Amino acid sequence: MIGVVGMGFVGLTTSVGLALKGHTVLGYDKDRNKVDQISRGIAPFYEDDFDKALSQVLGEKFQVVDRLEKLTRKSDVIFICVGTPSTPEGISLSSLYDSIQQIIGLLDNYTVLVIKSTVPPGVSMEIARMMEERGLFAGKQIGLVNNPEFLREGIALKDFLEPGRIVIGEYDKRSGDIVERVYESFDASIWRVSLTTAEFVKYLSNTLLSTMISFSNEMATFAEALGDGDIDVKTAYKILHQDGRWYGNPAPMISYVWPGCGFGGYCLPKDTYAMIKRGENLGLEMKLLKAVLEINSHRKKHLVDLMERRLGGIKGKTVAVLGLSFKPDTDDVRDTPSAGIIQELIERGAEVIVYDPLAAGNFKESYDFRIDYTDSAEEAIKSADGVFIATAWKDFRGIGEVFPEKVIVDGRYL
Repeated sequence: MIGVVGMGFVGLTTSVGLALKGHTVLGYDKDRNKVDQISRGIAPFYEDDFDKALSQVLGEKFQVVDRLEKLTRKSDVIFICVGTPSTPEGISLSSLYDSIQQIIGLLDNYTVLVIKSTVPPGVSMEIARMMEERGLFAGKQIGLVNNPEFLREGIALKDFLEPGRIVIGEYDKRSGDIVERVYESFDASIWRVSLTTAEFVKYLSNTLLSTMISFSNEMATFAEALGDGDIDVKTAYKILHQDGRWYGNPAPMISYVWPGCGFGGYCLPKDTYAMIKRGENLGLEMKLLKAVLEINSHRKKHLVDLMERRLGGIKGKTVAVLGLSFKPDTDDVRDTPSAGIIQELIERGAEVIVYDPLAAGNFKESYDFRIDYTDSAEEAIKSADGVFIATAWKDFRGIGEVFPEKVIVDGRYL
């Protein structure tokens, strides 16, 4: 038996979707009017054909109860789908915490709590500690999972039944196993990750979408500032969408949505800066593009901070930098992130030794650094206290396994 607490957009969609998949589901909401409405087959939100789906499962596979204890007494897994609205401080977690406190106060047997409410990274672990204060230890007396939703209003039920991916953030393996069985009839990839990784994935998804929308609007504002008719904004964006990197499975565009040392090369830094200055000439502050360059510059400092922390200090240490070109399979070193990393290392007093399978000659001609060049990655690594992977050359994959004793900052997540 599955319980769902919170009969709003996410909770009711989850309830109906699981019922359509054959599960027996009990739903609860503290709002009695909402419970009555749903019991009559009427959803509290509009979605085409949703009421039809609700009526299909209501009474047989899905019931709404008016008391929380009716749900907790019978449920093996409880999805918590209460609201976490915005506040000046971020979001309000009061309804979530209140619901969990009420639920755990009513439990008699081992039950898995599944947090489907959207919460910032780290909150689920705080909930685990909160339950410990009540004498319930996650992974022992109670299960705990974070299972983010990726539902679009208007087609939420379709998104639930046909997900692109299912993310199970588990406190422990037993909890994750139980929730994975709930989804065993779904045709989707299932990712078993930590609680906090699951929370992060949700925000990673939504903040990328919001950033792309704001980017589109900032660039449209630039186009409109040039004067009516100078740029056909609609057509320009349609042409942008024809870039072949948007298409495919997976689409090549995902390589740009991947963390690293920052971008370099000839085009991206130059063109981004040019648009910022051109916008200033038009009286516009290109805030997002300026932030793009600031983040790109700060990324190198951040990675060196990581190395310094892991080495327990960097002055007088030898650091190997693997990769000098701005990306693999090229010898182009223009605006390469490696230069910024090396500059930062030198300023902090590190001795730097470098290797690149192709770009060492160009780098030596382009940058006047007092550093040592080697003929192989192995030679550089053996001489170093710490190792940076700065370019995603395939030759650098697996060096952590070959040199497990070395402190490695993998700037390309190889």
